Amino acid sequence: MTEVSAERWMAISRADKPLYEKFLKRKVRIAQISLGLVTPQRAKTYGFDYQIWKKNEDAIDVEYEEMQKLGRKVADALEKAQEVKVTSPDGMRARAHIKNGYTATTNCQVKISYTCLS
Repeated sequence: MTEVSAERWMAISRADKPLYEKFLKRKVRIAQISLGLVTPQRAKTYGFDYQIWKKNEDAIDVEYEEMQKLGRKVADALEKAQEVKVTSPDGMRARAHIKNGYTATTNCQVKISYTCLS
């Protein structure tokens, strides 16, 4: 990771001091995670690969209600399934044999095998 000089951190702290003093006076609680602000400049400063960092951030930017609906559809499809096959565009193939049925609320025994062709 690239180091940021002490002088630079102190300059940032001095610039923010009036704001922080107001927060303290008004008892405002804050949390700031600068790593969450994904930019090429920050990636360079922190020694991160920007494309990978951005990809990770994009992965959590989802519509959770839509994801929940899709999860429910998958769970419903698995209720009576005995075998599940999954494939991906990159050549991954997985097959799972489900014993004793599957429910979203109980454990089941699953035997999974997969191959990747790429």
